[in-house]
Amino acid sequence: MKRIAFTLLSLFCLSAFAAEAPEDDIRGPRPAVEIPVPKEFSLAPWLIGAGLLVAAVLLLWWWKKGRRGAAGISAQNRAMHDLSAIDRERNNLDAGPLADKSTGVVRRFIAERFGIAAPQRTTEEFLRSLTGDASPLTSHRELLAGFLQSCDAAKFAGASFDAAERHALLEAAFRFVRAAGDQPPTAS
Repeated sequence: MKRIAFTLLSLFCLSAFAAEAPEDDIRGPRPAVEIPVPKEFSLAPWLIGAGLLVAAVLLLWWWKKGRRGAAGISAQNRAMHDLSAIDRERNNLDAGPLADKSTGVVRRFIAERFGIAAPQRTTEEFLRSLTGDASPLTSHRELLAGFLQSCDAAKFAGASFDAAERHALLEAAFRFVRAAGDQPPTAS
């Protein structure tokens, strides 16, 4: 009987340990471990970036080329064309914008044709620089002074022009560009 009791006790203990053993000793499968793989080198972002850079450079070049205008057009022809465009709309513009556009064309013409920084100077500074005999515009000083002072009166003093004064203002600009265009293009 002792033997039976011992056997039964042994079986009971073995069954108790056997039931716990699979849970404690054997673990379930672990999740898969992913080893990081370096990304492959992709050429696409570099090509896109280079394409955008080339497009930006070409756009900038095209924009600057357009601002310079056609190289074959002389400063006199460009000024005459711009003044003609202003003349077509002279009755639709107020005196200030009309004077501003007209004086802008004349000052650009002087800068392109003679290399004088007329657009960066005030009327007084510009006319004072024409007092010397070395300037190619000295012979046109009176015509230019009358034109610029009329433009300044419209732009800064708020003067208004009737149809005859508008026509006279633009005619003075046309006369100056024609007369000064015949001068040699020497810079002072």
